[in-house]
Amino acid sequence: MDANAACALLGVKAQTLYAYVSRHRIRTMMDPSDARHSLYSAPDLERLLRQNRRPRARDDVAQAAIRWGDPVLATSISEVRERTIWLRGHKIEDCARQMTLEETAALLCGLDQIVLPDTRARFSGGSPFTRAMKALAEEVDNAPSLVGRDPPDFAKEVGRALSVVTNACLAEPAAGPIHERIGSKWGVTRQVCDVVRQALVLLSDHELNPSTFAARVCASTGANLPAALLAGVAALSGPRHGGVAIMADQALHSALERVY
Repeated sequence: MDANAACALLGVKAQTLYAYVSRHRIRTMMDPSDARHSLYSAPDLERLLRQNRRPRARDDVAQAAIRWGDPVLATSISEVRERTIWLRGHKIEDCARQMTLEETAALLCGLDQIVLPDTRARFSGGSPFTRAMKALAEEVDNAPSLVGRDPPDFAKEVGRALSVVTNACLAEPAAGPIHERIGSKWGVTRQVCDVVRQALVLLSDHELNPSTFAARVCASTGANLPAALLAGVAALSGPRHGGVAIMADQALHSALERVY
């Protein structure tokens, strides 16, 4: 079925249909008559329709939520359509070509601009996760609640949070755009530094992965921004999430040592 027929069958909007596809609930294939469009598996659509119509006991609902979850949420922040990701109406490829991480953060937050302050605090020892959590913990006491914030004040706080976490992760009291701070720390060329910028932009939206979900839950209580970010970084540090990157890095170094 085409997208219009699929939406009509399920009684959903296009954004919800794309969310089902991104979570592998519905298979797709390219429309042979028009490569710009997709066709959606009729058996998958009918199975999903039966599941949505079937009354379920609370125990069944809870078990399914724990095992899979189905957080299909309408949002103005991001969506999947035309075979790509859109961030507030902008193709993510265009964002990666033209924008810095700070500019992308402003777009995602609905702000005009985010300016990174020159935060010189330095945190040493431990993993980047440990340093980031220490830095955020020191910011919690003086930060206001996320409820009822004025955009200019919130923009300043977002900029400070980005700067503080970046410097803590790098263990470097740096200034300037985030991709340039990383490039300077790594000692890479300007060309590689620009690749870092593009990668940061492409990874800027994380839907509902564990750390993002933890941060959103914390923020929904009205907690301040450092507290919400601290919740996200704490979840990210686990070995079944972001912590696996440290394990992979250690395994890579161990393998190289054996080779050389």
